[in-house]
Formats: sequence, C-alpha cells, structure tokens
Amino acid sequence: GFGTRLSISQESNRAEYLIWLHNLIANLGYCNPTIPKLQSRLGVKGKVRFILRFHTYTYSSLNSLHSAWYTNGIKHIPANISDYLTPLALAIWIIDDGGRIGYGVKLSTNSFTFEDCTRLVIVLYEKYNIKATVQSAGVSNQYHIYIWSDSMAKLRILVRPYMVSSMLYKLGE
Repeated sequence: GFGTRLSISQESNRAEYLIWLHNLIANLGYCNPTIPKLQSRLGVKGKVRFILRFHTYTYSSLNSLHSAWYTNGIKHIPANISDYLTPLALAIWIIDDGGRIGYGVKLSTNSFTFEDCTRLVIVLYEKYNIKATVQSAGVSNQYHIYIWSDSMAKLRILVRPYMVSSMLYKLGE
C-alpha cells in the first residue's frame, strides 16, 4: 500500500518488554490487540531462536514519521528530535538499545553519523540536563552514546516509571 508500519520483534528472554510495548501500542489503536505468540526461527549456523513479534497496522499518517527518519533509505536523526525524545521514548530506547557499562549507560547508535549522535547528546543535556558523550563503537564511522555516571540519578528519575521490571538492571538496579 501507500502507508508505513512498524515491525517489532524481540528474543524470548525479553518477552515481558515486548508484551508491555505491544499493550501500549494496541491501547493506542495502532495494532491488533491479540498478544504476540512465541515463534521459532532458524538463526545463524542452524541455531533455533525463539522470538515474539508484532506489527502495527499500516497507516499513511505514519509516512511523515518515516520521512523524518529516512532520506534515500538512510536512517538519520531528525532536526526536531527534541519533540520525540520524551521520558517514555528514552526508556524504550534504553530497553531496546541500551546497556549498563560501568556506572553509566551506553546507547547503541551505530547506524547514525557522528553529527547525529552529537545532536542527541545536545538534546539530552538541553532537555533533561543529562550529560553524555559520543564515543567510537570500535568500528570505523560507528558511534555510541555514553551517559555519564553522574547523570544516572537524573536518568533513573526520568525513565524509571516507564521501565519494565526485567530491564531495570540497565539502570543499575
């Protein structure tokens, strides 16, 4: 069709999170309310993997979001990222692509440019007073964002109400 939809999947060990996210999106009317079922798929070297997956409905109203995030098939951070980076969005980002590193949190942003990552760091500081830096991901032209340990208390207060209990370890809890 002429619309956009999201496909969301997670490994079975993140089932609590995926079901929580599905419920959130279903309650907004963007997907079928049927709870996702565990599926198996063949992974690398024939390893059987267990996943949960759901899709949103296809809406032409989501096309503007797709256009904001993709140009010629390349993902980038939109100039108005501040409008999207709510405490709920930040919690989902941490759950999906965050990891505890030392006393801080690393956000995987490998597919974004250094400039895009810098824009995110600036927004985190200007909007929430959270200090972070852009760091090399160890591969040429790939970066991640590291949230400083002295900003973790602020981050916890901001995102904890939205975190799934099984993911609180990412905040050091």
